[in-house]
Amino acid sequence: MMVDVSALERLASGSIVGPIWVEGAEEPFPELEWMDFPVVVLGWWTEAVLSSESRGGAAGSIELSFMDGPWEIILDFDGERCIANLFRARSANSGRLIEISYDVFFESVKECALRVIEECDLKGWESVDIDSLRRMLNRMKGV
Repeated sequence: MMVDVSALERLASGSIVGPIWVEGAEEPFPELEWMDFPVVVLGWWTEAVLSSESRGGAAGSIELSFMDGPWEIILDFDGERCIANLFRARSANSGRLIEISYDVFFESVKECALRVIEECDLKGWESVDIDSLRRMLNRMKGV
């Protein structure tokens, strides 16, 4: 998981936009430096990961969405093994499958959330979404 915090911008609406994408496949997903709403997306993803942890950790599956566009990731966990299906929703294409480590994914989401929060703090940005991501990050640190 990647986020370019140096490129984060705050819109007049208060929403924060910037590049966020997934590395580890043959090519970045959805694409290199995909412009989206990283505070919101990371909020959803940290919540999904924490929900998985509350069910016993690396077992079952979780669905992760981007806010901008029909891009989704389904993570199917079985212990330390995790298969990620990267795909465009509502598409006949089945997407790309990659195997990843649950622990590496968990730490990657946590690290990206931390970097985004630190950058928002540095810029003096405050919002309900930032507060929510901060709470989720604090919960992740306790796991």
